[in-house]
Amino acid sequence: MERLERFEIAQDPLPREAARLARGAVRRERLRTWASGLHLLLLGAWAGAMAFFAFAVAPAAFAVLPSRHLAGEFVTRIVSTLDAVGVLAAALILVTALLSRPATSWRRPAGALSLTLYALLLLAPALSRGLISPRLLAMRQTMGRPIEALAEGDPLRVAFNQLHQVSVGLLAVALVAAVVAFGLGWRETRRRGR
Repeated sequence: MERLERFEIAQDPLPREAARLARGAVRRERLRTWASGLHLLLLGAWAGAMAFFAFAVAPAAFAVLPSRHLAGEFVTRIVSTLDAVGVLAAALILVTALLSRPATSWRRPAGALSLTLYALLLLAPALSRGLISPRLLAMRQTMGRPIEALAEGDPLRVAFNQLHQVSVGLLAVALVAAVVAFGLGWRETRRRGR
């Protein structure tokens, strides 16, 4: 009789289906774990790159290079690259975030906040690259000479300085968004690990 029961179990499709479902769940969990690690790595690297630029590269350029004009040219070149990489990094961060969490987690307040932060991470460099930087460059060309050669009250210099502050603000927003998103992601990873 025992031999017959084993035969019936082997022919029963339910255990095979359960095993297939279990293997799928294990694969999904491995993907989530991998995506979560990559997600945190991307957020940390991107936040580090922005912080390094803002607190080391830009101030050093203005402190070391012989003229503010030359330092501005140098920083402008780096900002252009930083913005392009920022859009790509934000897209990858969003994809890894979506892969690292179940769909239901995005409905919770922390998930909604994370999505808002990812949108800011994508929007800030896109606006800088698409709108702000081209306008700043056009203003520099219109000036025809270094910015510091213009009078403090010159309308073009005032407009340039205001737009430059918007550019700095966008970088600050993206940096804060990346740091907060990293913290939320770290907390979520630790919560799932328990």
